[in-house]
Amino acid sequence: MASKGFMGKGKKKKEKGTDWLEAGVQGGAILLALVKEAAEFAPIPYLKIAAGTTLKIVTTVQAVKDNKADYQRLAQDATEIIAVVWRSYQKAGDPTTWPQDKAEMVTDLVTTLHMILGHVEDQVKRSRTMRVIYSVADTVKIKEYRERLQAAISKFEGSEGFISPHYARRSLPAAEGPTGYLCSARQPRPINAACNPAPLRRGEGKGESERGGRGGCREKRIVEMEKVKAERDAALKEKLKMEELREDIDRQRKEQEKIAAEIKRWKEQQEEEAELARLKEAQRLREEKRLKEENERRAKLAKALEEEREEESKRVEAERPKASAEEKRRLEEAALQKKIESRRAKESDSLSPKSKSSKPPVIEISSDEDDEDDDESWEDDSESEYKSSEDEAIVQARLEEERKARKAAKKKKSNSAPSATSPEAAMHNAFAQMGLNPGGGGSSSGYPSPPASPYPGYPPYGGHSPYYGPPGMHPGMLSPPSLSTNNSGNVTNMSMSNIGNDNSIRYYGSKRSKKVTR
Repeated sequence: MASKGFMGKGKKKKEKGTDWLEAGVQGGAILLALVKEAAEFAPIPYLKIAAGTTLKIVTTVQAVKDNKADYQRLAQDATEIIAVVWRSYQKAGDPTTWPQDKAEMVTDLVTTLHMILGHVEDQVKRSRTMRVIYSVADTVKIKEYRERLQAAISKFEGSEGFISPHYARRSLPAAEGPTGYLCSARQPRPINAACNPAPLRRGEGKGESERGGRGGCREKRIVEMEKVKAERDAALKEKLKMEELREDIDRQRKEQEKIAAEIKRWKEQQEEEAELARLKEAQRLREEKRLKEENERRAKLAKALEEEREEESKRVEAERPKASAEEKRRLEEAALQKKIESRRAKESDSLSPKSKSSKPPVIEISSDEDDEDDDESWEDDSESEYKSSEDEAIVQARLEEERKARKAAKKKKSNSAPSATSPEAAMHNAFAQMGLNPGGGGSSSGYPSPPASPYPGYPPYGGHSPYYGPPGMHPGMLSPPSLSTNNSGNVTNMSMSNIGNDNSIRYYGSKRSKKVTR
């Protein structure tokens, strides 16, 4: 039973909505037909556009889900206003005499209807959540549009036979509805029984009936005007109330906007903080990467330094024997040089002033000019060979041996029988220095060869002189050759002289002494 009652109730609601929709569609079709007819014969600006916009409003309102009753009343008001405007246009008789202010009112009405249509379409497109949020605001908007329609229709209050939409709905029968009202635009309305009493008999109470009918109509007219005034007062109060409600809505909207701005600012602050944290994290990662690279670079540098140190130590270890040998050789050379210097010092100290002042004889051997040239070339060769082959130690040793030989020769000269001033004594000394003994046998002088010398032993180191060839070549080799003395006392063929010389003999490989002339 409950389900049946529920279905029955739903069916009644559906039938009621269908009746209103059918009535609205039928009235809109009639309105559109009337507007098209008027547009063909009278150039009324925007009247056809207003009628078409009203039909779109009626059609779109059927898809509204929230505040559907309010939107239906708004569509019905728009339809009735178009009907009133069209009726006023038809009553004008001549379309050219229709007032200009009413034509301008139609232009304003078109703008209002377009705004209503846009609002209804936006409401249909909204989601369920947005419809719940804007439900109160939609109610205020609907009342505002209805007030604007009321203000637009108020311009027709001075017209003859004007009937307001609310009054028309109340005065028309319930069965007539909007369709009957729109259809009555071309048909004369029936006379109300209250204002038109039944006709009396001919000649009876004609004046009284006329006075009574006029008085009753006037009273009803006054009552209706009072009702209209009361409705206007109620509408004014409702308008004031709606203004207060609008102010509250505006205040709430401002508060919501303020809250939204604060939320937006808070979100921006959160985003900035997140961005700052991200930048700090990126900087930290970059710093860690830089420190890691720096540590790796330092480790590589330390490793390279350690390898270089190890290589240096290995190189030093490898070069240490060589360096020690070099140091040993240098010390030996220094010791040898020191020994040579000490020997020189001892020799210089041991020499007496007499031996320093005495000059040994110089033996000069020259046959002719060619021999002198040969001697000079031989001297140059011997000097170059001496410089290239002997080092300082050998030279010092040789000089030391030569000094010893000279000392021995001096001692031998002092012990010999001939005097030093006779020519025979000088000759004897010369041959004695050469290792020859003219008076005795050809025995060797007994002097050893110089140390590390590439030359054969000859006086004072050998037993014979290279000028006479090897021993045993001829029997008279130990005897001096035939000598021819000249007036100067020098020996020809050998060019030996003991006058003004240093008592020295130039041997092969030794430095040539300077001649001293008197």
